[in-house]
Order: sequence, then C-alpha cells, then structure tokens
Amino acid sequence: KIEIKERLPLEVEGADRDDLLVNWMRELLYFYQGSGYLLKEFVIREVKDTSVKAEVCSEKIDPDRHEIKQEIAAVAYHQSRMTKTGNQWTAQLIFEV
Repeated sequence: KIEIKERLPLEVEGADRDDLLVNWMRELLYFYQGSGYLLKEFVIREVKDTSVKAEVCSEKIDPDRHEIKQEIAAVAYHQSRMTKTGNQWTAQLIFEV
C-alpha cells in the first residue's frame, strides 16, 4: 500500500494535447525511475490546452513494503492520442516494458 508521505509539485507543457499527455506520463514515470517515488494521488491545480499544473502525492519506494512486479521502461509517442466524444475524453498510450 502506498502512503502519502510527500506532496511534490509538477508542471508539464506540450505543443498540443497529445504531446501534453505523453509529457505528463513521462514526468510521472521519471518520478519513479529517476527519483524512486511511488505515486498515489494527483491534485490538478490548473489545466490548459498545452499545460498542466498539479501536485503529486507519493512516497519513496520501500523494498520491505512494496513489491514491483513489472516496470515500465518508457512512454512511447507513437500512436498516442486523446479524443473527445461528448463530455468524455479517451486517451491511448503505448508503454514499453
């Protein structure tokens, strides 16, 4: 179980919505790969067409408590997209494992 021990700011930009989505996921992956955080919750502070400001609620990985079964190696830009149907958004991403 991931506990909220830290709240970290996150600001992400993209050239368009699809680019923003990929950059958002890459930043989330970096929290894990580069800084050793497991993420639990996100508080979105501001969303625009090409930027997101948020707070990431997380804790550092504790090998005694957290079992990592499969890691994501990368977020692929290829075939990523966001589409809106009515009031609902759908995202498609490809993760490399």
